[in-house]
Amino acid sequence: MDLQIYMPKSRGEIDSQIYFRNRVRMFLHVTFISLLVCGVMIGLGYMLDLYLDTKPKFLIAGLVLAFPLTQFVVYLHVKKFTNNLSNN
Repeated sequence: MDLQIYMPKSRGEIDSQIYFRNRVRMFLHVTFISLLVCGVMIGLGYMLDLYLDTKPKFLIAGLVLAFPLTQFVVYLHVKKFTNNLSNN
């Protein structure tokens, strides 16, 4: 039978775990935001194409506009997230 002794974690290990959790959480948020904004913009472009009968024009425009809009929304989210971390 092996006797295990409880040793409290050092401060470095706790900081490392917090850092890892925050990185994973930020990755999931950014991925979700990217998919959501791209989906909405491409969907709007597709619906406009169906309504106006201009097949790929608005879909392509939605795809082109989705990238900078996604970058802007992600920037705002990351800025808010990092401000919250620095305040804690």
